[in-house]
Amino acid sequence: MKKLEREEQILQLLQAEGSVTVGQLSQLMEVSAVTIRSDLKDLEAEGVLLRTHGGAVLSEKVRRTVCRPENGESDKQTIGRLARGLIRENSWIFLGSGSTCLALAQELKDYPVNVMTNSLPVADLLSRSARGQVIMPGGAVFGSDYPFLYGDLLHASLDSVALSQAFLGVSGIDPDFGYSLSNAVECSIFARLRQISKEVVVLADASKFGKTSFMGAGPISVADTLVTAGALEDQWLDWCSQGGVKVVKPE
Repeated sequence: MKKLEREEQILQLLQAEGSVTVGQLSQLMEVSAVTIRSDLKDLEAEGVLLRTHGGAVLSEKVRRTVCRPENGESDKQTIGRLARGLIRENSWIFLGSGSTCLALAQELKDYPVNVMTNSLPVADLLSRSARGQVIMPGGAVFGSDYPFLYGDLLHASLDSVALSQAFLGVSGIDPDFGYSLSNAVECSIFARLRQISKEVVVLADASKFGKTSFMGAGPISVADTLVTAGALEDQWLDWCSQGGVKVVKPE
C-alpha cells in the first residue's frame, strides 16, 4: 500500500472511530510501526490529527467538519458526547483507560473540568487543551493499545483522593456475570475507584452486552450510571433498570 493510500485509510478510520492506535494500523495495513508513526507525524503536520501515546485522534478542526453531531458519529463518539453532559464544570473526575474513555476525553477538550487519569493517551490528549488540572497517579505502565498505569503506586496515590465521578470502560456486561474486564489489574482499579467516587459511570456500547471477559468486576448494581449507544435490545434496558442503574442513551 502506497503512502497516500495509507494516509487516506487512516483518515477514514479516524472519521469513523475518533481514535486509532499504531498497532491497529500496522496490522491492518501490513507495514511496520515505524512506517505508521511516520505517516501519523506527517498527517499531524498537515493538521489532520493529533498524535497520542501509541496512536492518534482526529484534530478538532477536522472533527468539526466531518463528524456531524448525532447523525455522523460512531457509537464511542456518541457515548463520549452523552457522558460529557453528566459532568459538572470544575468538578474532579477520574477517567479510565481504553478507547471509549479516550472518546470522552476528546469531548472534554477545552471543557472546565479537573481530570485524574491513569490512561497515558488520555493524559497526553488533555495536556494539550484542558482548561482544568490534569493529574496522573503513580504506577507501572501496563502495555496495550491504550497503555495505562497500575500497581501499588497507583493505589497509594488514590488513598487520599475523593472524586465526584469515575468514568470507566468494561469488556463485557452479562446478566449472570455482571461487568467483566480482561485482567485482574483492571478489576482492582475498578474496585478501588468504586470506593473513592461518589458516582461510578460505566461507558459501554451495545456490543459489550451479552459478553463476558476474563474476570468479573461486580454485578450491574456496582455502577450508578451506564452510558451506552448502538443497537441495544429493550431487554437489556429493562435489566439495567431492575438493577437500579440509570441508563443514558441517545434519544
